[in-house]
Amino acid sequence: MKQASIFVLLLILSVTTFSQQTNPVPSLTKKDYLKKSKSQNTAAWILAGAGTGLVVVAFATTNLNDIGDAINGDNSGLNTGSALFVTGGIIAASSIPLFIIASRNKRKAMSLSFKNEISTQIRRNGFACTRIPSLNIIINL
Repeated sequence: MKQASIFVLLLILSVTTFSQQTNPVPSLTKKDYLKKSKSQNTAAWILAGAGTGLVVVAFATTNLNDIGDAINGDNSGLNTGSALFVTGGIIAASSIPLFIIASRNKRKAMSLSFKNEISTQIRRNGFACTRIPSLNIIINL
């Protein structure tokens, strides 16, 4: 029984590993990466602005000792200003990964480009420089 169950398990695994995809994922183009980068950058600026705004409102409406107590875990003096400060700080800090991801996508988009490369070819009795359309991929190591 044990051998039969292992055989069936291996058969199921082999079928799933050697099967073709029914809907292959299309590769992203330069335009897709730039659009993705722009939307992530916009979202990051919105989060940074909203977080900074909440922190400014918190400073205007609360005592600094209450904010320090809230950060240290003493919630007895917690009021709305302290909550705004903590929430604003978390929102502003969450924009940092979005900025990083947006710059990474922009870098990927800039590494894909179409160019006309100059190639030297032999024509008749001499060399001739001709332009050949090509796809350049820059791989940063």
